[in-house]
Amino acid sequence: MVPLPPDEVVAFLVDRGLSATFAQDVAELSRGAAAGELAELTDAVERLTGRPPRDITDFVAEHADDLRRVVPQPV
Repeated sequence: MVPLPPDEVVAFLVDRGLSATFAQDVAELSRGAAAGELAELTDAVERLTGRPPRDITDFVAEHADDLRRVVPQPV
């Protein structure tokens, strides 16, 4: 996977119908995740949802079809 610059992420998401504000938030979240800013483990998911956190690999596998519709694919 080739990471996209935040402005390209925003343009891609806006072209698919997301609001510019939400697209900017997604781009910033993606940038932060790629930079390792979200690597700290906490109990927040379980406290907020009442369920234990899931591995991202499992989540992506379960939602692969949905993600393919909104995530840029390399050409």
